[in-house]
Amino acid sequence: MESRRKRVEAIVSGLVDERSSWEPLWQECADYFQPRRIRLNSANVNKGDKRNAKILDEEGRFSSRTLQAGMMSGITSPARPWFKLTTPDPDLNEFAPVKRWLHHVTERIHWLFLRSNFYNGISTTYGDLGVFGTASLFLDDDQKDTLRVYSQPIGRFYIGNDDRMLANIWSRDISYTVRQLVHKFGDPNASPEKRWAPFSQRVKDLWDNGNFETKIDVVHLIMPNDKWDETLFDAKYKKFASLYYEIGADGYRNDIADKFLRESGYDHFPVLCPRWDLLGEDIYGTGPGADALGSNKGLQVYEKRIAQAIEKMINPPMSAPTSLRNHRVSLIPGDVTFADIREGQAGLKPLHEIRFDVEHAEAKAEQIRSRLRRAFYVDLFQMMVALDSAQRTRVTAREIDERHEEKLLMLGPVLERLNDELLDPAIDDAFTKLGSRGQLPPPPKEIQGRALRVEYISLMAQAQKLVGIGAIDRFMGFVGNVAAAQANLGVTPDVVDKVDLDQTIDEYALITGVPPQIVRSDDAVVGIRQARAQAAQQAAAVQRAEQLAGAAKNLSSTDMAGDNALTRMLGAAAPPGGVPA
Repeated sequence: MESRRKRVEAIVSGLVDERSSWEPLWQECADYFQPRRIRLNSANVNKGDKRNAKILDEEGRFSSRTLQAGMMSGITSPARPWFKLTTPDPDLNEFAPVKRWLHHVTERIHWLFLRSNFYNGISTTYGDLGVFGTASLFLDDDQKDTLRVYSQPIGRFYIGNDDRMLANIWSRDISYTVRQLVHKFGDPNASPEKRWAPFSQRVKDLWDNGNFETKIDVVHLIMPNDKWDETLFDAKYKKFASLYYEIGADGYRNDIADKFLRESGYDHFPVLCPRWDLLGEDIYGTGPGADALGSNKGLQVYEKRIAQAIEKMINPPMSAPTSLRNHRVSLIPGDVTFADIREGQAGLKPLHEIRFDVEHAEAKAEQIRSRLRRAFYVDLFQMMVALDSAQRTRVTAREIDERHEEKLLMLGPVLERLNDELLDPAIDDAFTKLGSRGQLPPPPKEIQGRALRVEYISLMAQAQKLVGIGAIDRFMGFVGNVAAAQANLGVTPDVVDKVDLDQTIDEYALITGVPPQIVRSDDAVVGIRQARAQAAQQAAAVQRAEQLAGAAKNLSSTDMAGDNALTRMLGAAAPPGGVPA
């Protein structure tokens, strides 16, 4: 039977063939937007050579950076909460113990992201998505920080989809030095024979000769495990296999034909492979970089032509009589060039007249830059910068908010895909890692066995929900106007009975992402109102008792012998010939 190593190499070879048609597009996008964010081969690792020779106008690079920063601050800002855990049951979410537990778990996940390098990795991911349309983020276990994120540059990873068009196979090319390779995969406590067992003879020879910094190419593949067995606890029998193997060099290939540097596994797929936009059964996506590539290339050509035209105007090509061939010619202002000019001949003069309209050329270049900014949503992320000072003085704060919300809605489809392929899996992975290490509080019995739901409360996520806020505001304003009109007519403003004010507050807090500890649960509100009603009843009872005591005191001090209102009232009430009852 064919060895497992051969089958794995065949899978990787298929992934390489699938990706090959995308590489020219990625290279062009890198050349004109981010030249240092591509590595199609290991020769580009740790190279500081100049790679921006094709960029004369940096508007494309600046626009892609703005997109990267805007996505980071608008979706996963480390400075503010951007998600919270809930359940699909709204009533259960209002139950105080469940509400507190969900809040504590959300805080633990936020803290895990903050103390790891998650935000550094995801920021790079947004940059790759904007330029190349595809990105990769490997979430690995870490003994120190629980989570360690490894962002892979475009060109160093390969993806395969499952039947749901989600990535479930992933491979990457890594270059380790001999020193790194031995420390990572070798066992220093093993016997010499076992210590060198995973490595090729080439690695052992390099180590013995002291060539510790020589680079060794390694392939890392994560895929559904054909040896998966839930009854076995060894990592290599988990749901997803993680396989490292060394790429053999000439003369050393045979001794690693059936070897793996490491066989382990994961309970779930540990790689995030978001795509900006995906067409049909495609594996790799496209993004704003591909959309704006033509404009950016045109801008570089246009910038070059403008510079050449201006240079010709400043330093035009000259024509001169043959008599000046062996003479020194100076174009320095104030200098003199001596020449004998015959009658009818012209002296030194421009070869042709350059009449270049610089203003219109710059306007055309600015039009191309505007297209680049629009492709990368710069007008969205820098809307306030685009408003001139006169506009700023005219627009209101509410109008600015509405403009901002409308522009953010343009990214709605992209946000939905990022939730599915990037953020949901990242939060699931963090939850699993914390739970496996016992770093989560025990859940209340009411929530055990129930599914959890992630609700996003970032700036961009809330922008989509703020459409509902406007409807609530308009509705409550209308109700207020009707109630005021009833009051002006002397009618009881009972129209407010039509509105469930408690539920309105809950919905408003939910849409705006208010922290759950600010809004009391329905049970707590019922308890407060019952206590308030009981206190009001007690106060009313005390007041009635005081009034009765005062009346009794007044009656006890009344003179019953004289003629007064009380004696006359009692006399009228008495039966004939008897005493008052």
